[in-house]
Amino acid sequence: MHIHQDTIDGTWNEFKGAARSAWGKLTDDKLEQTRGNAEYLAGLLQKEYGMSIEKARDEIDAIAARYDNMALKGDWTAIKGKVREAWGDLTDDEIEKTAGRRSQLVGLLEKRYGENRAKAWEAVNDFVKRNF
Repeated sequence: MHIHQDTIDGTWNEFKGAARSAWGKLTDDKLEQTRGNAEYLAGLLQKEYGMSIEKARDEIDAIAARYDNMALKGDWTAIKGKVREAWGDLTDDEIEKTAGRRSQLVGLLEKRYGENRAKAWEAVNDFVKRNF
C-alpha cells in the first residue's frame, strides 16, 4: 500500500487523534516529534510495537485513508451536491473524478483555481467541518 502523506499533512490534527486511539503507547510528544512524517511514524511503530515496517505502513495508510474519504461521512450524491454548491464552476465530471477523496478535491482546487496546496487543504477541511 502507498502511504497517504499528503492526507496526513492535510488532516494532521484528526489523524493524530486517531493515531493516539490506535497506538496507545505513542504519547502526544512522540506523535508531535514525527511532525506528521509517515515514514518516521512507521519507524516509531516498528520500535514501540515490534511490527514490521510493511505492517506499520499499512496501519498508517488505513487511518489516513479514513480521513481522505469524505464519502464515509455521508451519501456520495449529497456530498457531490454540497461540493457543487461550494465550488459552483466545477463540472460534474471534475467532481465525480474526486471520488469523494479530500486529497483529490485538493488537487482539483489547486489546478482549477491556482491555489497553493496548504490553502486548498484548508478550504477542503473547512468544507468538511461545515458540512459533515
